[in-house]
Amino acid sequence: MAPIPALWASATLAEQAIVVVGDFKQLPPIVQSEHPIAKRWLGRDVFAASGVQGAFERGERIAHFVPLREQHRMHPEISAIVNELIYDRLLRDCASVNEEKADESLHSWCAQPCHLDYPVTLVDTSSFTHGIRAPTVAASMSFRRW
Repeated sequence: MAPIPALWASATLAEQAIVVVGDFKQLPPIVQSEHPIAKRWLGRDVFAASGVQGAFERGERIAHFVPLREQHRMHPEISAIVNELIYDRLLRDCASVNEEKADESLHSWCAQPCHLDYPVTLVDTSSFTHGIRAPTVAASMSFRRW
């Protein structure tokens, strides 16, 4: 979640309007300072500070707000847990996460030889076209030990 001051700085570049996208049901901002100013400006996200999160939790209608209703990345057995514990059973699985092709794509990728002898390996998963279940990394690289 972007810190509120970073959003302000980004907003100064806008000519007409800004769109803030995020999910306040996921991890909150991390603040290591105990100072009240740090907690106020870095420890809250824009949804809490603007009152959007509170209004959503009270069931109020919020102008210009679209809640997450469909997920495209998690296996249905994982999303069932998240849906029950976090999303109040409001989240649906996209049809593609239930397709057999989603598992086939992942299994064929896992069967490929990998280079685990490097200390860092970045994996490009963008080729998973059916029900992506892993975070996408922009590039595929391996770093060798020096």
